[in-house]
Amino acid sequence: MGVTTKYFRTAAGGYVGGFSGAEPPAGSIEVPFPPEDARQVWNGDDWDPLPSQPDAS
Repeated sequence: MGVTTKYFRTAAGGYVGGFSGAEPPAGSIEVPFPPEDARQVWNGDDWDPLPSQPDAS
């Protein structure tokens, strides 16, 4: 049987990371899937989209 990765966020919704065979930091809350980008914030049901970035050109 393979090792399963579990994903966690902070109480404020920030992404903590994925953990497989290790304990996440105290107070971390498990979420069902990771964000596409670590800057996204959990809104209770899904990861919020990133705000649009100004064009650097």
